[in-house]
Amino acid sequence: MSTKYTRRSVILAKLQTTYGTPVVPTEANAILCLAPDFGFDSKTTQREFMRASFSNSGFVVSSRRQTIGVTVELKGADNAVDPVAIPYFDPLTQSCSMIGASITVIPVSDGLGFTIGETITGTLNHGILAGFTNMYLFLKAATGTFTSSETLTGSLSDNTTTSWGASSLRYGYYPTSDESLQRGCDIYYYMDGILHKVTSARGSFSLDFTSGAFPSAKFQMTGLMVMPTDMVNPTNPVYALHQPPLCVSAGMKIGNFTPVGVSKASLDSGLNVVAKEDMQDSDGLSAISITKRDAKLSLTLDVDTLSNFNPQNIITAGTLTPVSWSVGSANGNRVHLVIPEAQLESAPYEDIDGRVAYTLNFVCTGNDSDFLIMTS
Repeated sequence: MSTKYTRRSVILAKLQTTYGTPVVPTEANAILCLAPDFGFDSKTTQREFMRASFSNSGFVVSSRRQTIGVTVELKGADNAVDPVAIPYFDPLTQSCSMIGASITVIPVSDGLGFTIGETITGTLNHGILAGFTNMYLFLKAATGTFTSSETLTGSLSDNTTTSWGASSLRYGYYPTSDESLQRGCDIYYYMDGILHKVTSARGSFSLDFTSGAFPSAKFQMTGLMVMPTDMVNPTNPVYALHQPPLCVSAGMKIGNFTPVGVSKASLDSGLNVVAKEDMQDSDGLSAISITKRDAKLSLTLDVDTLSNFNPQNIITAGTLTPVSWSVGSANGNRVHLVIPEAQLESAPYEDIDGRVAYTLNFVCTGNDSDFLIMTS
């Protein structure tokens, strides 16, 4: 008998080039993570015909899928020279209806009043607006570098603003609703000598930022069924072992308001992940699909005077407010979150060590611009 140990496990994950076409993850695709939550989910069909006996007639398994929950450290790629170096959790993130791409960040005098998806044009260059805050514009597919004191104009809004510094680059993720752009990955889970292949996996995720702790991401992935086999663990998995940034000095902004006493921030992608049942397929399932997004943001922070921040006024007015923060100071190991149009839906009070605090619950709205996750 060979005893299996939880911590003696290895997880590899690699993006599929074409969804549904298997790839083989290698040791270079290792995922540094906590012990995963792994399981099987079966659909069964029973035969409930009448007969003399009360006994159960058994069942037939008509389709099976696999699920795996993976918690990783949220951190940059540890490349101080290349700000758009891709972080190690990229295959999991892009398999959650997200697009990974270079993002151009422009500091501006006023980032509000523009329309997500419009073309922002400067003196020589242009790009598509992926997000904004009061002080920054975030562009995808930008054609070059923007300089200080450029007038920037939106193609749909006709809004203008002025850059107050040169643009910089980050690697970022933004949502997509276009099925043709949605990726999938193959995950190999070596459970101390037993290999589980979770193929064509897609899923959802949540992010956690707790004051004084390391930020983390929890991916809940669903994949098609492959029977497990005995297989020796990879001997030299390549892990991203550098330490993640601490959740300190986050510079959080809610519109123009700077909150204090921020003890926790969390983002739930709110993706609806379903298995596509298909009688044309030999296993009864042909794909894992993502059919809806209902992203939510939650912030826990100290109550301020109503003259500084009045959540009930914001709720009543239905105001869409940009929310942003960043953790980390070292080049190559910073994490940035931007929610361009967050709508506050509730703000209950709670007690934190004798202090009155809010839990601000936001809905992340937009047009595939619900949130923007970046590293640099």
